[in-house]
Amino acid sequence: MANRTLAAGDLAVHAATLAAGTEDVVTFAEADDYVLLVHPGTSAPVYVSHKTVTVGDADSRVVFPGFALDLGPQAAEAAVHVISAEAATYSVERA
Repeated sequence: MANRTLAAGDLAVHAATLAAGTEDVVTFAEADDYVLLVHPGTSAPVYVSHKTVTVGDADSRVVFPGFALDLGPQAAEAAVHVISAEAATYSVERA
C-alpha cells in the first residue's frame, strides 16, 4: 500500500505505480473543484472508491486502460482508494 498526497499548490501526482492487488490511497491536501484520475497504461483496469476498495468491488468505479475518470469536486483531506489486479500506472490531476 502506498499513501500519496496531492499537495496544496501541486497540479498532479504523476505516473504513480500501483502494485498488483495492493491498494493505494491518494489524499487531497486542499479542496478541489475538479479532479481527474488517468489510467494511461495497457494493464488491467483500476478500481477507484472513496473507501477501502478491492479488485472488482461493486461499490467502486472502474477505469479501463487509456481512459480517465472525473472524480468531481473533492474536499480538503478527502481521499480516493485505487487498486488493480495487475501492476498499473495512474495519475491524479486537478484542473
